[in-house]
Amino acid sequence: MADEEKNEAGEATAEEKAEEVFETPRIEGTDASASKAASVAAGAENPGAIAAAMAKVGKDVAQTEGRGRDRRLVGRVVNDTNAEGRAKKTVVVEVVRRMKDPFYGKYVKRKKKYHAHDETEEYKIRDLVEIKASRPRSKTKRWVVSRLLERPPEV
Repeated sequence: MADEEKNEAGEATAEEKAEEVFETPRIEGTDASASKAASVAAGAENPGAIAAAMAKVGKDVAQTEGRGRDRRLVGRVVNDTNAEGRAKKTVVVEVVRRMKDPFYGKYVKRKKKYHAHDETEEYKIRDLVEIKASRPRSKTKRWVVSRLLERPPEV
């Protein structure tokens, strides 16, 4: 009877309150709740409105939708497809990381080379590019060049 009186007064029942609590689950390590909040703030099913709301919140839509976030690295192109005998539509990107040596405490550079897919064959040696993880395209190619960050002046 107490529940019926609360319903007539305009308040929610215990079941409705429980549904409200579990409406937007927060999964650790993802931005599912931020995406949901942005879509509610946009007030529409329009993807453009959601993207604008996500930009207002400070989140990138590409990082919040889909399965997890895109892994991105920044590096220099050290080998391209212009040379004779090189693999077509493939560039080699060298990513340099600085890490602290565990024993000496000195910062040292660690370099690693990644084979990345370049569909248009537009990137040249010494270009600073951003690569993004993708599906396997060959035995060694698991990355795609997403954008050009800096092109050094021609000498």
